[in-house]
Amino acid sequence: MKKSSLLQIPVTALSSETDFQSTSKETWLLIEAQCVTIEGNKVLALDIYEKDKSLLCRHFVSEEAGAYFTIFKKKTDFLYQKTYRKDQWSTQQYETILNRGDTYFCCSGNKAQYSKKADKAIKNFKKKKLYINQSSTYAITEIERDIASEKRLQAKERKAERIARLMEQVTPLDSPFYDWIKEKVVPNRYIFAETRPLKRGYRCRCVACGNTYFSKEKPKHNTAMECKKCYMVALVKTRVNCITEKKNILVAQPYDETTWVVRHFRLDVHQYIAFKKPVMTLLVYERVRMFLSPNKQAKIYYGIYCNADETKQTWGTQKGGILIDKSFMMYPNRIAEITTKQAKINMIRTLQYASNQNIEMDYNELIRRWEYMPYIEYLIKGRYFRLANEVFTWGNRDYIDINAEHLNNLLKLDFQRASRLREIDGGIEALKLLQEEKESGKKVSQDNLLFVNENKVNIELLEQEQTKLSSNQALNYAKRQLEKNKMAVSTFLTYYKDYLSMAAEQGMDLTDDIVRRNPRMIEFHNRYLEEKNREADEKRKTSMRKKFSNIEKDYVSNCKRFAWENDDYQIMVPRNAGEIIEEGRQQHHCVGASDIYMDRMNRGESYILFLRRKESPNLPYYTLEVKKDKILQKYAAYDRQPDIKEVNKVLAEWSLEVKKREKKTKVQVMTQQPSQPVRLLVAAGQ
Repeated sequence: MKKSSLLQIPVTALSSETDFQSTSKETWLLIEAQCVTIEGNKVLALDIYEKDKSLLCRHFVSEEAGAYFTIFKKKTDFLYQKTYRKDQWSTQQYETILNRGDTYFCCSGNKAQYSKKADKAIKNFKKKKLYINQSSTYAITEIERDIASEKRLQAKERKAERIARLMEQVTPLDSPFYDWIKEKVVPNRYIFAETRPLKRGYRCRCVACGNTYFSKEKPKHNTAMECKKCYMVALVKTRVNCITEKKNILVAQPYDETTWVVRHFRLDVHQYIAFKKPVMTLLVYERVRMFLSPNKQAKIYYGIYCNADETKQTWGTQKGGILIDKSFMMYPNRIAEITTKQAKINMIRTLQYASNQNIEMDYNELIRRWEYMPYIEYLIKGRYFRLANEVFTWGNRDYIDINAEHLNNLLKLDFQRASRLREIDGGIEALKLLQEEKESGKKVSQDNLLFVNENKVNIELLEQEQTKLSSNQALNYAKRQLEKNKMAVSTFLTYYKDYLSMAAEQGMDLTDDIVRRNPRMIEFHNRYLEEKNREADEKRKTSMRKKFSNIEKDYVSNCKRFAWENDDYQIMVPRNAGEIIEEGRQQHHCVGASDIYMDRMNRGESYILFLRRKESPNLPYYTLEVKKDKILQKYAAYDRQPDIKEVNKVLAEWSLEVKKREKKTKVQVMTQQPSQPVRLLVAAGQ
């Protein structure tokens, strides 16, 4: 509906004050309304006056056309620094006007008063009957909310139709795509074998050819075997009869003259035994579509259904839990169809070369970063696939010359070292090691180069600047430690760095072979760490003894209350806060690490006691928290409870003894002269 047509509706003059109900303190608007028909549409025109009888704005609602508009008749300042000029149009809801621009609607029913004429016009306009005691404000609000809801629904439907038309023009997959999957993508083929011998031998079922044969030799799980029917070498499975594997696949193909589309597929490969026959099932689900065009922002659409192929998938712009994967294989057959109007020719050639080699990498990142990393073409065509993947995935360009025009200059290597890197498909860590070899002139063994490449060892963490070890020496030492201590590479590097740091604090010479290549590195690391912790504990013990001095002052009285022993066990009272800290350190629980327990004991709320065996009184056994004769907590080392039944019996004996002591405690109240205070004499344990 045109806004000029709405302005033809005459303004309704404000009625007399007797036509309005009594206004409340929150009322600030007076409403006149009329219901008219314009261009076949029924329109409710609301003329909104302020209390000073000046016309604030006019609000129009058209239920048939599904719209509402507001025109302000004078300059108006609303909340959130929103200002409307005179004769300015707005699409805000009626309730927003009543709330002075606040879109958080609440209690707007008493902010406007309606004349009798306005109430009648609103009732005639509303199709549905008003509820009992429903005000005109809420009647208009309900209409506008229905209009807004219908608009959202229509917009959603139009968007879905637009996306559907876009997707209909995408060329579907062809049969060569599935042939390529079977030949190049399916990772393994299996032979499901039985270990129970039959007269003809051991029954084997090959998924590659779908045939069954018998083997005289007993098949072993996870070993390679040649099928007697198709002569393909496959992996034997004797303990399972179903294998499921997943792969991510990209398909790049043209869309129109200036746009190409990248499609993300998830391949589920199921190889299993069905009705005594080996079967392989391929399920291809499409999940993401990216529409790419030069000098335009990419448009990404996500599949609404998790497991749907290209014919059954419905598309939207919300992710819906779908994450874009990092590793893909790319279908090579459609890339050549992409023209130079759709993408840069060098990028197309690079994608074609990598997909022909069946290289698995993050092609999405390659496409996205191509403008900033055109030199990736040199790495991929030079068959440095792993290095290229790590460079554009991690964005680490410190170890390559991005302005170089030759591959060897790009890698900062000579021809021989560049060839060594290519042979092992080396990554960034291997490149760094070869660059160091070139700079120092000290050759790195092939075993160490492979070790760094396979384990992604960051040679900068070997602390060679401090130890002055060569790369070969440092890596040989690392391999010996890994084999001896059975730890991960990252764990060793962390231990080694800490060990060298603590050895330097001890005044050791880090260039001495006894220190830098210590065969008992882990043992010395733990010893240095224990000494360091002991020093910190001693400082803490001193400060805690001062902070919680009452523990030491009350030691004698606490012994009279709680100290106890029998033939096998004894319960001891700590002399001070330092002994509690030492108990927690040896027992590896929180009694000494937290100040809570020492603070409670210092104030007499609860008490920490030690349960020990009499045969080894200096060796911690159980740590107790008690209150009078009740035991609140009882734990041994690492918060465990060994021999808990026997310990409970011992603690029950101790509890009875403490109760007896409490009963024997005599409290004598001596009556003094009225001017003197009453004294309580407590004789404990007598």
